[in-house]
Amino acid sequence: MKKPITTIVILGLWIHVLLLITIFDTYFKSPLEHGMIPVQSTKTPTSKRVVLFVADGLRAQAILGENEDRAPFLTSIRKHKSSWGISHTRVPTESRPGHVAMLAGIFEDPSAIFKGWKHNPVDFDSVINQSSNAWCIGSPDIVPIFNKDGRKHIHIHAYDAEMQDFGNKDTTLLDKWVFDTTKWILNENMNNEVLNQSGNVFFLHLLGLDTAGHAFKPHSKEYIDNIKFVDNNMNDMTKLFNKVFPDGLTSFVFTADHGMTNWGSHGSGLDHETFTPIIVWGSGIENSMIRKDMKQIDIAPLISSLIGINYPTNNLGKLPVDYLNVPKSKKLQNFLTNIQQVFKIFIAKQQKIEKSTFFYKPYKYMTVDNFDKNFTELWFSNETYDVVMKKCDILFDEILKAIEYCHNYFMNYILLSVSLGLILWLLYLSSFLFVEENIGFSSSKNELLKIVVITYGIFVFLMCFLQSFSFLYYIYFLFPGFMFYIVSDKFILLYQNFPVNLDRWKCFYLVFYLSSIILFIYGFQYRSCFSFMMVLISVSIFLRKDDEFQIETSLKVSWVVVCLVLAIFPLLPLMFTKFQTVYFVVGYISWLFFSLHITSRNLSDYKLNTSKCKVQKALFCVQNVCFHLSFINSLVISFELLENSTFLKYVSWVLFFIPLVCIPFSVKILELRIFTIFLAFSPFYLMTTMSYELIFLTLYCVLLTLWVKIEKSTRVVCYREFENFRKCLIFVSTILLGFFGTGNIASLNSFDPMWVRCFLTVFSPFTMTTLIMVKLLIPFLFSACVFRDIVLRTRMNLTSSFCVILLISDVMVFYFMYHIKNVGSWLEIGTSLSHFIVVECFTIGILVLYFVAYLFTNMAFNLNMLSVFRSVKNH
Repeated sequence: MKKPITTIVILGLWIHVLLLITIFDTYFKSPLEHGMIPVQSTKTPTSKRVVLFVADGLRAQAILGENEDRAPFLTSIRKHKSSWGISHTRVPTESRPGHVAMLAGIFEDPSAIFKGWKHNPVDFDSVINQSSNAWCIGSPDIVPIFNKDGRKHIHIHAYDAEMQDFGNKDTTLLDKWVFDTTKWILNENMNNEVLNQSGNVFFLHLLGLDTAGHAFKPHSKEYIDNIKFVDNNMNDMTKLFNKVFPDGLTSFVFTADHGMTNWGSHGSGLDHETFTPIIVWGSGIENSMIRKDMKQIDIAPLISSLIGINYPTNNLGKLPVDYLNVPKSKKLQNFLTNIQQVFKIFIAKQQKIEKSTFFYKPYKYMTVDNFDKNFTELWFSNETYDVVMKKCDILFDEILKAIEYCHNYFMNYILLSVSLGLILWLLYLSSFLFVEENIGFSSSKNELLKIVVITYGIFVFLMCFLQSFSFLYYIYFLFPGFMFYIVSDKFILLYQNFPVNLDRWKCFYLVFYLSSIILFIYGFQYRSCFSFMMVLISVSIFLRKDDEFQIETSLKVSWVVVCLVLAIFPLLPLMFTKFQTVYFVVGYISWLFFSLHITSRNLSDYKLNTSKCKVQKALFCVQNVCFHLSFINSLVISFELLENSTFLKYVSWVLFFIPLVCIPFSVKILELRIFTIFLAFSPFYLMTTMSYELIFLTLYCVLLTLWVKIEKSTRVVCYREFENFRKCLIFVSTILLGFFGTGNIASLNSFDPMWVRCFLTVFSPFTMTTLIMVKLLIPFLFSACVFRDIVLRTRMNLTSSFCVILLISDVMVFYFMYHIKNVGSWLEIGTSLSHFIVVECFTIGILVLYFVAYLFTNMAFNLNMLSVFRSVKNH
């Protein structure tokens, strides 16, 4: 590999990983502080124990309004004996973040994204920790996370992970286990002193509804039956607790961690996902018919207040005093202790910043003296209850703003520094567009420049060290100096080429490309933009000049037709709620015709000897047989034609890997190798298809094949940067179309767990996510392989090509970096973050997958690994 492209790839990977870390470390860094003294919620609790029922995956609309007849017991409680409302969750609407929110009063620590939802990446306090005793009963993925340290007062009861089977029609088995275990605990320990202590918490995690929603969708009979099952057992549980504890000091809380979309997924911010029911009844709860909404993090202080335990130390939830059936003076006192606890978080954050910076600018609306004065006035106020509570609300919200101010104190400085480095990176990439070959780093740096850069580095290092900044801050602030040093010897080249003398055609090209980038950006939110993008791509072949050979009319017509047909797919619905047989069969037939076209081509045209020709035909035959068997296997599993589906799961894995093994045995003629790669992934893609995806993939591969033919039939007389832009723009367009043509990769809830029905049904987040990502990356890989073929056929400058692709994608990165939101609606927060992550990973993926494509198209079993690495080095 030549030095410039090596430099660009390594530097590009490093920069984009840094950008990804920067966004999480500024917008979504850990909210936790340690060392604070806990604050007791109240010294006169109304209850001795709280029973928390969490119906995983139950959206509010499923049991409220016109659907209230599904849960007669809960409906009766809601109308006559409780306070109730909607609990508003926050993205990501997943199980772990939801449970952390309701039990710890905090929004999930972002570091959990990198360490998985199943394990505690950090130590956080919760009502489980603060309770006198706690019994956590339910899923092995949820209940253990609240006893990381193995505390003796926390009792964990979890069923075996194998029970979480999406293929099991009876999803109530999971909830039955929880209810039966709870009955056993209560009956066996009825006279146990520990069970009768004050401040106890019983946490029942009910996963059946989530399993039913994923497997059968929220409108299915199975989902509704599971609601009825939970409702019936809720009645029994309430009676049992009141029987075991006849003191009448038990409070019951029924809620959900997140909801679910109509197509059985969750993760984003749609109302069906973020609206969950909250029904509270029993000791200390006011009976009210009026709907009273709360945030999900408000559940933690509510539980704390009911049983008089300490608030979780990092709790940011606001106590919903309207739920409490206590005198107004008691409500006020409880709320004031909640304010006092939240203020301690602000003090901890402020002191942390004061110790680590020379130039701290305090939050002007909140100081210790100011708070003490206001707090004392509220505690001893003679004003009416409503007036005092309104002032308390204002003070609480002001403390939250002060916490946010301290939490994001360095954000603007970091973003400014990283942005300067990113701009210099874009200039560095631009310098490679004006010459055919480039030398990468220059060794003739000006001595004065070196001194300036070294001085800047020493200054930044000392400032960060003296202020005890974290290691990442060193990198953030050194980044622009490092990039300035690298790009410094390119300034003359950039100056000589800007402004470019633009004629009429070049102006047209420039407008065309800028319009395309704008469509890319808005396409992340409006998929229809990619339809318009394909219309532009369809006419791109008419924007060529100085071709030595003219493109055949049939190729032009085919190109335009296929582009326009593919433009329809981004306009289609994101997701179907069940397996669509007609689309599935049509996709199978369409791919069958495409594969027949590939395999029926005369291999003698490629100048193969007899033995290689026979081998290639045999490989095509094996891959096609696997495709047909995959079709049959998928239908059998989807329609449940055989009772023993475990064997079919193993068959699916075999049919997945056998076609892949054929790739290195294929001949190394690039076009034949690409066809082999197309056929290798088709069985897996078919088995993960629910609807029209395979139709899309067939047309997508046809488009890529046509693109190769078009570029093969033309030879550009002279090098032109705009011609390079055209090919790279088509490459980026095909990749984004592959991502957004059948769904919205920027939205977590566009993924359906039933995609992997042929491979596994037992809940396994890592395996499921891996399989889903493989499916999403298949069009990406196909496009990368074809682009590599075009680079070699047309003798494109690979360094310049990568720079063009990175320029296009990094302009999008820069845009989305400044449109990330960490405040506002949950939908806005989740959407803005996912857009940035996708375009960041898209850029990194281009760098990585191009070389994956290189290995796929070059590896062969007649080469040892050393020769493969040598070929990579010489590429």
